[in-house]
Amino acid sequence: YFKTREPVNNLTILPLEQINFSKIFSWKDDALDRWLKRNTNNNSSFSNVKTVVDEIYNNIKDHSTEEVGSIFGQFIPSKNILILCISDFGVGIPTLLRDKYPGLKDNELLEMSIVEGVSTQSTPRNRGAGLKNIIRSATINGIGTVYIMSNYGIIEIENEKVIRSKNTDKFYPGTFYEIRIDITNDNLYDSEAKEKFEWSL
Repeated sequence: YFKTREPVNNLTILPLEQINFSKIFSWKDDALDRWLKRNTNNNSSFSNVKTVVDEIYNNIKDHSTEEVGSIFGQFIPSKNILILCISDFGVGIPTLLRDKYPGLKDNELLEMSIVEGVSTQSTPRNRGAGLKNIIRSATINGIGTVYIMSNYGIIEIENEKVIRSKNTDKFYPGTFYEIRIDITNDNLYDSEAKEKFEWSL
């Protein structure tokens, strides 16, 4: 999905890195935070975007033996869009769900995976909530769009609803997430008033 002919520079790029689960939290509060603030000219804490990264990496820890993901980011100034791409090296969501829901196509299994309460693993931690949290944090109030490609399935989500779903003839072994974020949407930014309110609770 990531296609652009626009010239890029070091300031708009979040360089491609392979990051282990044990290092994702320090990376998120350093490299990711600086990239977000620089390209939005906003000093927000970007809690929604960071929640997305947290939840994807929680899924990687649960389902990938290597506990490693690849991350790349690009800001497209002419469209006021931040694109954040994250991929894991697991077996893919449809493979994990196929035994529970036999007969469904890969895109249908992806649609099933974002239903709250549906789980691909047996440990109680965050069971069935991870993917739903990713979708909610990335798309609520029109903040962004999420594309998920895994095995042969692809889905696209806006405002917590699947708007496109299809199978392809190209196999993706793990799970690839592309999050497109609209930086003109005020809902992206954590307001000072909101932060003060949360601290007072």
